[in-house]
Amino acid sequence: MGNFCNTDTTSKNEQDLSNRSHPEKQKPVVAQNFPYKVAMVKGQDYYWCSCGKSTNQPFCDGSHKGTTFKPMKITWEKESGDGYLCGCKHAKGTNQPFCDGSHNNPIDW
Repeated sequence: MGNFCNTDTTSKNEQDLSNRSHPEKQKPVVAQNFPYKVAMVKGQDYYWCSCGKSTNQPFCDGSHKGTTFKPMKITWEKESGDGYLCGCKHAKGTNQPFCDGSHNNPIDW
């Protein structure tokens, strides 16, 4: 299981990882209703799946192709350890892609 977006299936524009908000017209698939506990390595880059369609959750596998979703690049700056990545794909604001408890309040989606 890799943690990198398959660039063979991702266009140059889709690789722009700066968009942190979910599009209004499309909603992400809820991959699971709790966070993914991931062993993160200091200095390592990861690509979080924002669409929820990846079969390599919580990481991108290019399944967003044809949607307005884009993977989000994470560079783990802390010491190696566990990170809790959002599984419901509805984490908000600057906390995204990390779990902020949004899965406990689906009425806000």
